[in-house]
Amino acid sequence: MITEQFNNFSENWHPEEIKAFYQKVQGKFLKTVSLGKCPQCSKGDIVFIADKKGKGKWNRYGCTNKDCNFVIWSKFLNKKFTEKDIEKLIAGKKSRLLKDVKGKSGKKFECWVKLGYDEKKKSLTPQMIFPEKKTNKYAKDFYGKYHRTD
Repeated sequence: MITEQFNNFSENWHPEEIKAFYQKVQGKFLKTVSLGKCPQCSKGDIVFIADKKGKGKWNRYGCTNKDCNFVIWSKFLNKKFTEKDIEKLIAGKKSRLLKDVKGKSGKKFECWVKLGYDEKKKSLTPQMIFPEKKTNKYAKDFYGKYHRTD
């Protein structure tokens, strides 16, 4: 019975039809999950690539072009990028304002993220843009009274 199944399979095997079907399905798949064209190579699409172990630690957005090394990790310090953030980044815009970002020293801060070219890595990488610090227009004098500083 098994031999008969193998013989039927080899008689009905049409590799060209299978390749054509795969290419048709692959095109639809990439259109639905593609977040846009790769800003680095302009050949591939940016897609979500899940962690192989399923824990989410190494989730990333990468280029489908095998010759391109463009990647944006889904976690930036202690914050997660949304798909809208990724779409903004690959369009050359800055992400939403990320609040309570925790740095290596443990201090919290706010920043936007925008892609910039890194000479060492020879690729586009996320770079932080900090909001301007608010300056106090009033200062206390020696007697404890407030005066305008501008």
